[in-house]
Amino acid sequence: MDLYEETRDLKEMMIQWNSLRVTEAYRCVTFTAQQNEALARWREHDPHNNADEHFVEHRMARAATALAEVIELQERDDASFIACGQTLETVAAMAPKEHKKSLSQVRRVCEGAVRQDMRYYATLASTYQHAVKELAEFIDERLDPDTHG
Repeated sequence: MDLYEETRDLKEMMIQWNSLRVTEAYRCVTFTAQQNEALARWREHDPHNNADEHFVEHRMARAATALAEVIELQERDDASFIACGQTLETVAAMAPKEHKKSLSQVRRVCEGAVRQDMRYYATLASTYQHAVKELAEFIDERLDPDTHG
């Protein structure tokens, strides 16, 4: 494969990678909005008993841990994505031996990101979603036990 074809192929792989990144980031934004809405409903109906407050705090801690892991992976992924994009932008100016090595490295990073990192990202986002769902369901059940019993 020549330089043009290889670069085009890698750019298409990066488009796929970016699509996955955007999808997972959007999911996390949605879950954060759901969490914030549930907490707003909870706070509107203060005070609550200690057991209920403890449960909400526990669920919030689980959600915060999951979200922190998502953010950490996002930051590493962002750095890798940017580095790959920069390499693709400068590869034409490299010596043939260097551009082959650089493109091989970009391919390895892209493939790893799409096959492994994005799966892990999706798993972390789903963990966050589950924690938020448990929190919201608990809050809704406590605020309106007649409709959730």
